[in-house]
Amino acid sequence: MNERTKLRCGCRDNRDAVSALLDFVPAVFEGLSFRPWVEAGYWDSTYDCCSFFHGSRMIANVGWSRLEVRLDGRSWKAVQFGTVGTLPEFRRQGLAARLMRHVLDHHCEGTDFRFLFANPSVLEFYPRFGFRRVAETAFTACIEGPTVPDPSWRQLDVAHATDRRLLEDLLRSRKPVSERCAVANGAAIHLWHAVILHGGNLWWHESHRTLLVADRSAGEGPLDVFDVISREAVDGAEVLRGFLPSADRPVRFHFVPDQLGLAWTKSPDPDSLLFIDGNFPLEGKAFRIPELART
Repeated sequence: MNERTKLRCGCRDNRDAVSALLDFVPAVFEGLSFRPWVEAGYWDSTYDCCSFFHGSRMIANVGWSRLEVRLDGRSWKAVQFGTVGTLPEFRRQGLAARLMRHVLDHHCEGTDFRFLFANPSVLEFYPRFGFRRVAETAFTACIEGPTVPDPSWRQLDVAHATDRRLLEDLLRSRKPVSERCAVANGAAIHLWHAVILHGGNLWWHESHRTLLVADRSAGEGPLDVFDVISREAVDGAEVLRGFLPSADRPVRFHFVPDQLGLAWTKSPDPDSLLFIDGNFPLEGKAFRIPELART
């Protein structure tokens, strides 16, 4: 690291730093972009980053989100790390490690635990900072009763202002997806998923007043349900019977489906790459951090 390499924290309110981050993300994380999310105005005060700059160029970054996580009905203060990376030509200089240590020392005060979802290629990196791998649970269900496809399900298009406002309003006033494990202030992360990863998976039902985030393109495999968003309690069986293409297709939930009134099964998830530092009260129990609350 030379004298032109400078540490900068608090990128959100600096136009040049935001521009540098928008260039950095696709250069390090193939296929990803923050640009639609930033341009839609969805970057809020819960997320920020610390970065090393070489001149005006961002060369390494650690992002973090300060979150209120609800576990078994109780609130816990947490920080979730994400967007941890270094440009290829600046790797093996310890830049990401220095940023991780800086954020842990200066931006995690007053939190109960810190967590992240690791890239499979760097599983040995995070234990150096006190993180440990914690097992999550997979949740599935078979919906009883005949399925009758309901034509009232409408695919939202976040490029349209009316649909975008509907999504934003639902996220601001929704019931928690789970009492077991949910993030209370994760709207910005949900909106990132909506505009970047799940734009084709947003399904609205006017009568149910329910938005399903679900992938109907998986062929004969399980139906992946990433979220159920509503202001009221949801009858999961009724909603899913009208959404499933066939009665014999199982449902795979990417959250704990404890609020849907369904009979579900649970099993260990060997593919989870969750790492946690600090006191996490559900360790060793059945839980899953909601997919759409992950960075």
